[in-house]
Amino acid sequence: MFPVSPNPVDEASTIILQLMYASNVPKCRDMLSVEGYIERKFDSCKARDTKHLPVLFHNESKMLIASIIDDLEDDEQRQGGNDKKKGNAVALQTIDSYLFRTNKRHPSPDPVWNFTIDLQLTPVKGDVLHLAITRGSGSDARKIVAMGAFNVSELPRDEVITKTLCPISRKVKTTKGLLELGAGLNMSKCCTLSFKVLKTLNQRCRVYFIRHGESTWNEARRDGNYRKLIHFDHILTPKGIKESLALNSTWTNSAEKEEIDSTLQRFLAAETILSSPLTRALQTCLLSLQGHPTFSEKGIKLCRDLREVKSLGGFDAKGKYYGTKIMHRTEQKLKKKVKEMTAGADAADIKQHIHMIENICRKTTIDYNDANSQW
Repeated sequence: MFPVSPNPVDEASTIILQLMYASNVPKCRDMLSVEGYIERKFDSCKARDTKHLPVLFHNESKMLIASIIDDLEDDEQRQGGNDKKKGNAVALQTIDSYLFRTNKRHPSPDPVWNFTIDLQLTPVKGDVLHLAITRGSGSDARKIVAMGAFNVSELPRDEVITKTLCPISRKVKTTKGLLELGAGLNMSKCCTLSFKVLKTLNQRCRVYFIRHGESTWNEARRDGNYRKLIHFDHILTPKGIKESLALNSTWTNSAEKEEIDSTLQRFLAAETILSSPLTRALQTCLLSLQGHPTFSEKGIKLCRDLREVKSLGGFDAKGKYYGTKIMHRTEQKLKKKVKEMTAGADAADIKQHIHMIENICRKTTIDYNDANSQW
């Protein structure tokens, strides 16, 4: 995957967040998400007109807006005529952005989200970014695990920012308290959240899709062996392995002969290699892209969302392992199939093929990304 145009980046005019990963998350049994919003001063009268607020998750936003209006009315009643008013407006701190929530991750001390969102809000002086890690299995039932507040103007752009979050046990209830307490917490002992505030954006990219080779699911369906269809995480068949190696030979032979047309040139210039963590996809990636410049330099990045959508009874879209066990299973299953393919061959040839598989699997850099926990 790589930018298409020679000038592929534009400067973002709005606040765009990329929520990456957390560390030292307190142990819990519930699914984990990150929620947040931008806090900004604006007139209380305008809060009653909810149409000017951008809405992403409608139900959540409506509930949030209703609570804002109630709070404002309570504040006005308590403050009475002591506030300096201009017309009927009173300047208060409240929410003026998307209330956003990432997708959920299974319980883990180091969950990865890689969730990017444009808040469609031009930053102004005084903006405060609120972020919280929340837990909860239901759609609405969620509780805060740790939270933090950060001045947007002090956050660098296009850099990974790691911030310490305040544990909920501290019972901090004000933005000022969060800002002060967060600056003094020990990062090595507390929960941290890493994210980026993006300044530049790739406007267009060219993506090459590679379909995995024949899997045991494809084989079972072709042969009408429906019992084999209900297994988890099918692997490549011998035919699928040959298909993957054939693809590798196609582009490497052209490159070696210097028969590099514009299509192959762009293919070799791809900046990132992404793969589903499912065994058949990773096996295909390892065999078909070995020798690619990016494969050799950066390795492979796993992405759980590259799986097909899991349907009712869709065993084939569910993996068996996560983290380093993904690669261990990938290597073991490849070696087993290669032994089947070379049965009856000379012992030296079998050993050579096994050695090739071990080299590819063990020397390739794998970024487990959001497949580092249950997926």
